[in-house]
Amino acid sequence: MSGFDDQVGPAEKRPKLEGGFGGGFQASTESKLQVPDKADLNFLRKVLGANSHFLAQIYEETAVNVSLGVENGRTCVMMRADPKGSLESAKTRIQQLYSVPADRQVAMMAEFCLPQLGGAMGGIGGITGDARVETTRMDFSKTGQDGRGRAIPVPREMCPHLMTSAHRSLVFEMSGAEVQWDHGGCQVMLRGSAEQLKAGARVVARVTTHCRWGSNEAKVSRLLKPKQLVSALVRLSPMGTLRPAQKLLNTANPTMSMGKDKSNDTVISDPIASRAHCVLELDRERGAVYCIDLSTNGTYLNGLRLPNKNAGKVLLSHGDELLFKDPAAIGGDPEFGFIVNIEEIAVKEAVKFEAPRRLLTAEESAERGPDF
Repeated sequence: MSGFDDQVGPAEKRPKLEGGFGGGFQASTESKLQVPDKADLNFLRKVLGANSHFLAQIYEETAVNVSLGVENGRTCVMMRADPKGSLESAKTRIQQLYSVPADRQVAMMAEFCLPQLGGAMGGIGGITGDARVETTRMDFSKTGQDGRGRAIPVPREMCPHLMTSAHRSLVFEMSGAEVQWDHGGCQVMLRGSAEQLKAGARVVARVTTHCRWGSNEAKVSRLLKPKQLVSALVRLSPMGTLRPAQKLLNTANPTMSMGKDKSNDTVISDPIASRAHCVLELDRERGAVYCIDLSTNGTYLNGLRLPNKNAGKVLLSHGDELLFKDPAAIGGDPEFGFIVNIEEIAVKEAVKFEAPRRLLTAEESAERGPDF
């Protein structure tokens, strides 16, 4: 069901960049700034490098991709704007970095720069203004060639919800892989060991799979790092002629069934409904409520048909539209269903996840199975 294609083709040939995105420059949407002599190059390489959240922050504010490059022996800042991006705003943000005082530089590197695999950047709080922070430059030009890097495509409509500073940290935490967002190319760029790349791809695939049925930042966060949800009150508010329903889901009673048969928690009295049409399930391991389609004619979440029960279950979110007739069909009823309201009643303290540090054995891989 995942349909996730993790095969990466040959890497594109790109000009030499110091942690950037590559590609030629077009005058209308791209620009560059030569870094002045007064600027601290070591500091710029950190906050504008591949291990920094600051690149994502600039993109979120200006819709401009930024990277460091070298032209005629001089360091320059490369900028590439999305259709609605503001190059002038991005230039202003970059130029502000040229005059950041030493104490603020240390604070910014501590705030935005990811720790390196192997423990680099330990003790950053004691760095003086002229100290050098040990980092390893990420070279994504070799992604897909030697097994150390991986590029994962992401649907364009999901990019704004996935590609944030907070989610970059979560992918790193859950996988151990270093992460860079390629906003313009709609790709997640990963770098690390084989097992870290595998874990990172698995985390991203989980997001892209479930977000086919609706995407927002809160949903992405929950998919990247599931909560320990113990109980939840599910309320179903009808959009048409159905009756309202609700049920408290917990460990002892984790499901809410719907269908034509009167034994269901919610009875759907309509010829198109199956006797057992669908089930809402509290999955404590995944920390959320999921929907499983058991029907013949289909169950639709936010207008898109769910996979059948043998293919997997899909995350259900507060505010989702759960329909029992194809809203796109001729004569279909776009309001034969419910608006889903989920109230989290009890949530356990989050479990600390350890990113992969070794290869799993064949037995361990088989035991874990697919994570849909």
